[in-house]
Amino acid sequence: MKALHGTNAVQVELSGELENKHPTFPFSLAKHYTSSDKELFPSRNETPLEVPPLDKSEEKKVLKVLNKRRLRGKDDREYLVRYKNPQHEEEWIVAEKIPDSL
Repeated sequence: MKALHGTNAVQVELSGELENKHPTFPFSLAKHYTSSDKELFPSRNETPLEVPPLDKSEEKKVLKVLNKRRLRGKDDREYLVRYKNPQHEEEWIVAEKIPDSL
């Protein structure tokens, strides 16, 4: 799995004859990976899966503010923000966590 697109879609890395296909699918079609049984498939070689470390470019960077709300009984506000990297979901954060560059 390469990235999540909201809660409804997943982007995958395709190889071989599937390389020219569109890599984004509905999340309902995604299935958990299960390793193959060595007794049933003795000649099958499995390569260990590696999770690449996050680059600085993949850290949470706010793309835009979508909405705002006032906390009950307080003058504080929270803002619903969307991040540049689609892997991070939208979330409510306080104003102090939003960079001044917006």
